[in-house]
Amino acid sequence: MRTDFLTKIPLCNTYKKIIGLRSNVNWIPKKHLFENSELSDDELNKSFRISLVNPNKHNIDHLNKIYRVPWSEYKALFNVGRSFRREIIGQVATFQEFALMIRKPSLEIIHYLQNTNIDTSLINRYIIYGPNGSGKSMMLCHLLHYVVKVEDWFLFHIPNCAAISAKYKEVVPSTSNPNKFDLPNESNFLLKHFYNQNEEKLKKFDIKTSQDYVWNKRETTVMNSPLLDLIKLGIERPLYATDIVGILFKELKLQACTLKFKIILIADVVNAFFGSSRIPDQNKRYIDCNDVALIYHIKKMLKNDWVGGAAICTIDDQYLNEKREKNHSFMPKYLLKSEGFEFFDPFMPVSLKNFNQSEMFNMIDYYIERKWLQHPSAETYDCKKEIFYLTGGNGLDFYNFSRTW
Repeated sequence: MRTDFLTKIPLCNTYKKIIGLRSNVNWIPKKHLFENSELSDDELNKSFRISLVNPNKHNIDHLNKIYRVPWSEYKALFNVGRSFRREIIGQVATFQEFALMIRKPSLEIIHYLQNTNIDTSLINRYIIYGPNGSGKSMMLCHLLHYVVKVEDWFLFHIPNCAAISAKYKEVVPSTSNPNKFDLPNESNFLLKHFYNQNEEKLKKFDIKTSQDYVWNKRETTVMNSPLLDLIKLGIERPLYATDIVGILFKELKLQACTLKFKIILIADVVNAFFGSSRIPDQNKRYIDCNDVALIYHIKKMLKNDWVGGAAICTIDDQYLNEKREKNHSFMPKYLLKSEGFEFFDPFMPVSLKNFNQSEMFNMIDYYIERKWLQHPSAETYDCKKEIFYLTGGNGLDFYNFSRTW
């Protein structure tokens, strides 16, 4: 007989407040929610948790386990607005912690990064693909956490490429190329995000500019100026932010080998950078992505024509220029189209599937611990099996569907 465990319960008031404040998408949970980053005795006894918070030490023995990201490291990763999806920010506020699951594909990529001679080989490009809701963005968070903990790695993180090519705020003619267009707000955000994630490393390596950069008749950045000052200029003066992103990429690539640091670029929904953007020109025609200066700079960074770094990207069907076809696919060839597939070739495809039974059971136990699932039947084996069956192991479906349990 089927157990009737799908009795609806009211949404918690915290989550109602979060999803109701549509304008407050840049909200960051207050520090007191994360001050106690150590697990309690009760939490340590949970089989789905581990206390090891350093992703450099995660291995196959920790597979499918969940760990808590300390507040200081969460702040270093996502302290700037728009650096995280609104739904995940709401979840972090409700659960009062930021926790990640250790999954096999992320351990594989970490293994490749640790065992590749990056100093002498052209950059490796990893394309993560899988069904919508399988956890690609959360897997990137695990990789972001790993890179931030490595001392000689600079991180350039693009939280959502589709937000650049579709959800722009302002479009202006490029200050350096009349045939291209600038996105000052998006470029300014990326510079703030880069500065927030790499401030200590920028001070440690003390990178200098390799040439003069003239902004106008009165303002010039002279050769051997600190790169940190150039980044601050882009943050303070959004008009020049797009050009400074391009200069930042250029200087990092030039000096990576001599100063003994490495660069990793992590981008979510990178297939949004190929084909037409959703940015209209004066004739109300969509601009080609290559004519958007910020996208042009990022794609130059993604080319495998330099050494000293790596690129990790996801592709997703949330961004399609046309309506979804009846038999649409999440495979790289379909989502990247011919242009993107040829651009990345050769690349290393990394498949991320929906949760297996062990992963889903651990996630259900985590939701029960966080009081998101409150029905008594949710702890039973039969109930977990039915949840796994109903959601197909899809993390997004499970999260959305569990709101009413």
